[in-house]
Amino acid sequence: MGCGSQAGGRQVEIPKEFTIHGHTLDNSSRSLKMACLFAGKTFNFNNIDFVKGANNDQRFLAINPTGHIPMVEEGQFKILGGNHIIFVYLAKNSPMVGQKLFPVEYEQKIKAVIGWHQAKMMVPGQ
Repeated sequence: MGCGSQAGGRQVEIPKEFTIHGHTLDNSSRSLKMACLFAGKTFNFNNIDFVKGANNDQRFLAINPTGHIPMVEEGQFKILGGNHIIFVYLAKNSPMVGQKLFPVEYEQKIKAVIGWHQAKMMVPGQ
């Protein structure tokens, strides 16, 4: 059987182990960890000691070329770009997280708060 084939009439699922790469001194890493604990999301925590420069170690850079933390891996996916993006990913791809932390009826308000820094500032005369 090749890629994407069905075994016994069922789709073969790739294991999705959820891993947070971060550090307990980092606020963003801690908030992701607490959100997962609150929502009951099972995860691994890979401690990247950025104080000692472990985020610039070749082993970590092989996973995350930017060296930034936090970073999340789930199966074949790597989510970079800050914890606000990771929160949206979690809420959309993990029903237990989404129901507790990102209810549909508040989605636009939540996105407005976590994405406030992405809005362009309007300057008169430009």
